[in-house]
Amino acid sequence: MSQTSKATPFNNCIRRELLAQTFYLHPHAAIYWEEQKTLLVADLHLGKATHFRRHGLAVPTYVQDETLEKLTGLLLDFKPDRLLMLGDLFHSDYNPEWEDFADLVMAFSHVKFALVPGNHDRLTYHQYEKYKIQVHEEPYFEGPFAFSHHPLEQEVLLREKRADLRKAGLNSEPVTKHSGAPEKEVEPQTPAYNLAGHVHPAVMLQGKRDRMRLPCYYFGENAGLLPAFGAFTGMYTIQPVKGDNVFVLTGNKVMEVG
Repeated sequence: MSQTSKATPFNNCIRRELLAQTFYLHPHAAIYWEEQKTLLVADLHLGKATHFRRHGLAVPTYVQDETLEKLTGLLLDFKPDRLLMLGDLFHSDYNPEWEDFADLVMAFSHVKFALVPGNHDRLTYHQYEKYKIQVHEEPYFEGPFAFSHHPLEQEVLLREKRADLRKAGLNSEPVTKHSGAPEKEVEPQTPAYNLAGHVHPAVMLQGKRDRMRLPCYYFGENAGLLPAFGAFTGMYTIQPVKGDNVFVLTGNKVMEVG
């Protein structure tokens, strides 16, 4: 008698090892970081519908509901300890749609919500403090990664990592022995791996007759990009090079493309 396997949120994910850390790439544009029990998302752009309607554009309200329903489902399925959002959480000054997100935050009060702000995050810090949303300056370093909204150059990341070490009270300047010979520097010789949003990455897939553009996860040698999570966002077609790893979202599946 055959036994039906139990459905889990990992069933439709692709498991990827990156710098000795385990990521599960979900078809709904979220990464589950296993070691930290953290769900990573970028570019929700909540509040955008109301923002556009204020300027005379008839954007349907369901786009906000769709984004929040998708996020709720992921929080219920993965049961993370933390949700880390890589910028453009709220695409507006304060408007009533913020309270819809606040309701979700309060419903998952056992989850830590954290934000690396993006260029569209214009809310006052009072709103984040009110709902205990932790705000990290860009870039935010944790483990082997540097999390940001905007993709950052390697030189910038190395400089910021040094500054982060100093802030933590670690000596990032060369240490000199009594003999005068310099010891090994207590500082990163290479920057952390950058994981960012902002771009809304997509790739163009070419068939025999048709072409299709799909959102994707992108992992290069030194940096990676998350697809936009929000329902009301555009896409930017990237041009991967040899050695890059790209995973497209195809509805309820994630698929690696060469």
